[in-house]
Amino acid sequence: MARCAAAAAVGKGGAMRGEAVILFTRVPVPGMVKTRLMGALTGVQCAALHAAFLCDVYEKCLAAKKNVRLYYTGGSPALLPEPVRGAALFKQADGGLGDKMRLAFEETLHEHSAAVLIGSDLPALTADILTDSFRLLEKKDAVIGPAADGGYYLIGMKKYLPRLFSVETYGGADVLAATEAAAKEAGITLARAAECRDVDTPEDLEILAQGVISGKILAPRTEAFMRETGIIA
Repeated sequence: MARCAAAAAVGKGGAMRGEAVILFTRVPVPGMVKTRLMGALTGVQCAALHAAFLCDVYEKCLAAKKNVRLYYTGGSPALLPEPVRGAALFKQADGGLGDKMRLAFEETLHEHSAAVLIGSDLPALTADILTDSFRLLEKKDAVIGPAADGGYYLIGMKKYLPRLFSVETYGGADVLAATEAAAKEAGITLARAAECRDVDTPEDLEILAQGVISGKILAPRTEAFMRETGIIA
């Protein structure tokens, strides 16, 4: 699989190479992504919006000057949008979300000095949020970014900390609190990054549209999709 210059590996002599963003995504197959938006959008439109989110988030990772490791699921990597195929591509592990994230960190931290994991449905993400998250890791063991729904959109660490993925279920309103409790119990110091809203529901899409119109959210591919489909004028 193609790897761009930003994709890192262990250098000669086994030296660590830089900080990495682990970008989790699904392959944008109609009917399989952003399904909670179906009704407001068609399956094909949901897939196109998902692809736009992914490309915008990928560009922000590159703008933060971080190595990008894209972990995909739900289809062939050949179906990923062309702009992201230059990343280092990895298939997500089997199992639940906690297992997938834990194993991605285990792999990544063999090669990189620190890593932050995010999802691809974050058009409001900025390069500054990523940069600041790595800066927080200079003083704490781990960093977590609260999402608006009670979960988290970002988690990062500089050494492998599997205890952070001991939460029983993901997707509920108490995932952030449960993860912070697990960190405290394990003696892991945990910093909070800025809050950021992911996009899963029609309400999230409305809030995104307002942010794009106001100029508070800069996501060129997402904005182009929203104008083409009439979500925004």
